[in-house]
Amino acid sequence: MGPEQRKEDLGQAFGANGVAPGPHLVLPI
Repeated sequence: MGPEQRKEDLGQAFGANGVAPGPHLVLPI
């Protein structure tokens, strides 16, 4: 489990939520 694997997981999560690929501002909730 490296940074690359995490990036793929985040990309899949964004895609599942309908967020377009690219830079995003992530706010702490």
